Amino acid sequence: VTVVLWVAILIRKHGLLACILENVVGFKTGWSGRQPTSDHWLKILAVFLPEFSWRVDTLALSDYMRPQSRVRVFIRGLRRSVAESVHHAFHLSESVLFEV
Repeated sequence: VTVVLWVAILIRKHGLLACILENVVGFKTGWSGRQPTSDHWLKILAVFLPEFSWRVDTLALSDYMRPQSRVRVFIRGLRRSVAESVHHAFHLSESVLFEV
């Protein structure tokens, strides 16, 4: 939570253009039929930092010929004004991007 607060400060007060936060694969998992934690975070980020587009991506290190087999999850954020100018590079897809 502390890291997200620092990111929010950087976005609001210092004009941060983009950020990537890393987490474990369990971040995308819902327990006991509940919504995944990542969905909750995306909602919070969309409400409190609406100037950014947010998405969650999964990266398996073994897909990049790394000796580790672990999977990592990344929350990627890009300022909307930048995302609109580089739409193709950020792959803004309605199926992946969470919009409120």
